[in-house]
Amino acid sequence: MTALTADQPLDVALKNDHRPLRLERVLRLLPGRRATYRGRLGDRDAIIKLFPPGHSRAQADFCRELRGITALGQAGISTPELLYQGRLVEGDYCVITEYQADSVELDELLAGSAPVTDGHGDN
Repeated sequence: MTALTADQPLDVALKNDHRPLRLERVLRLLPGRRATYRGRLGDRDAIIKLFPPGHSRAQADFCRELRGITALGQAGISTPELLYQGRLVEGDYCVITEYQADSVELDELLAGSAPVTDGHGDN
């Protein structure tokens, strides 16, 4: 799996896409299973989820992530724009979505600890 050391951005290459990808900050690590980063894809702020090819469930986890994004959108729930789905040159499965500064985690919303808005800043 592509690794980012603390406070040292890492440039990585996408397979079949020439836009520059930079991993800037680790948000969550599930060792050997998934890593989530904040970074940039081209000129867009992004959330990058990497699934290592050496993990037996990497492809299944990657597909489940994409199904979840699709299901939320089909249910009318505001979701970040999907910017890339595929693989890194190094082989990791990769899902990249736009970064939304005002977003809330789904589990916070379901637990009632985050405000519900209409997506336009109005409650």
